[in-house]
Amino acid sequence: LESIPSYAFFSTNKNPTNNTSLKLNLIISTFLYFSKMKEIYFVLFLFQILLLFTIVDCTEFRTPSIVQRFNSTAVGTFYSNGESFYSVKTKQIYDAIDSKMIIIELTSNKSLPYLGSYKLGTRIWYYKDFGYQGVNGQCQISPQVKFIDYFGWTKTSSLLKSDVPCTVDDEQRNCDIYGKSITIPGQPTIYNYTLSVFNSQIPVEFNVTTGNTVFNVIYQNVNPVSAYPPYTFDPPAICDPKNHVVCESKGIADLPIVRFHHEGDASLVNHNTADFLGDAYYICIIMLGYRTSDDTQVTLYNVRMNQTFVQYGRCNNNECTGDHKNLIGHEATEGVLPFGGQCINDSPVGNWYSFYEEAQCSDNQNPGTECSWKILSEGKTIDLNCLQNIGFVDACRKDQHLPFTSAAKVLESAFQPESEGGCPPINNSKRDQDKSKKSTRKISAEKIFDLSYLYEYIDQQ
Repeated sequence: LESIPSYAFFSTNKNPTNNTSLKLNLIISTFLYFSKMKEIYFVLFLFQILLLFTIVDCTEFRTPSIVQRFNSTAVGTFYSNGESFYSVKTKQIYDAIDSKMIIIELTSNKSLPYLGSYKLGTRIWYYKDFGYQGVNGQCQISPQVKFIDYFGWTKTSSLLKSDVPCTVDDEQRNCDIYGKSITIPGQPTIYNYTLSVFNSQIPVEFNVTTGNTVFNVIYQNVNPVSAYPPYTFDPPAICDPKNHVVCESKGIADLPIVRFHHEGDASLVNHNTADFLGDAYYICIIMLGYRTSDDTQVTLYNVRMNQTFVQYGRCNNNECTGDHKNLIGHEATEGVLPFGGQCINDSPVGNWYSFYEEAQCSDNQNPGTECSWKILSEGKTIDLNCLQNIGFVDACRKDQHLPFTSAAKVLESAFQPESEGGCPPINNSKRDQDKSKKSTRKISAEKIFDLSYLYEYIDQQ
């Protein structure tokens, strides 16, 4: 019985140091007990028992134990300002014990607004240190796509509501709702997480809210699994680099190439680049608010290239994924065409390239059998603010979706002389002042369909 006052003290507040009244009671009662004034002690003891039952709600301190292995279907929906702009149904195979997961896109109720009639048939294989991303018949390795426990944050969550009516596989049940707010150092954004849980184990509804944007997942037919067959998480043969296709050569061509980049990092080496139509799309979806980027400048190059293309590689922090790096990686913008449009050298939606360092020609070489690309001339670098001033965003709104042809014309016109309405060049010393900055072409949220960067931070906490 003498342990109960201590229990009351430590349990009535998550931050016991703020629970001054009970702390004082505990000190006084301890003094009274050892000073032989046990009658007064027991009166105070009964008072603390009263506090225990009137103040303490033990349910406040429980956290869920989400099942560690399960199969399910999940409907994920992105909302902006209360309106759904994308929803997709997926199959998920989840294993938090061995740090593996597979997400397979089954159906989507509509294409993303900026893709128009194009869709991404996505499959993703998550492992502890890397992942594979399958889109429209291709498979790419991606260090950014790796397994992180989606429900790890619940271990330090708070119970927001208990016994709330919920729907579990079309049946009415009662669920508990847990929540947690997360901020990342250096970012002003607050991420609010909530998870509805049935029977303390089964995830029912998951929400991430930031500003006016909500990412919602409804889990259905959650089937706990004790163990998976050993081949369950094996990626398909198309993910094996030895099965990646090298396209038939389309010859040597001199092409205008643009790169959207950080200030002072205009290099093409180990970076993703595009033609006017391809980068118009990328810049447009940033300017229209669908994605975020710290890039502020665009540079134009004239590049001679060997159009014997290999699978597009994703370049981040001056390193690229991919294989056959003696050639140029290529895909149609966002990989929306069959097999990513890898072998279509003049895609109707624009072209994206990966300029691997291993494929770059030296000064005395020309693209062909020895190397694959070479800069013939470097045009001017322009500022994003100038693009806005000459009507680029208006052209993005006019196009609305792929292909962003109007925006591509404005982008191209920006590199004309100032006397013809083009943008002024940025001073070379300003442009090249910081070679240490690393530029990243971010993988789109709808492609990887997760928030790994945020979960990684939460996991560290």
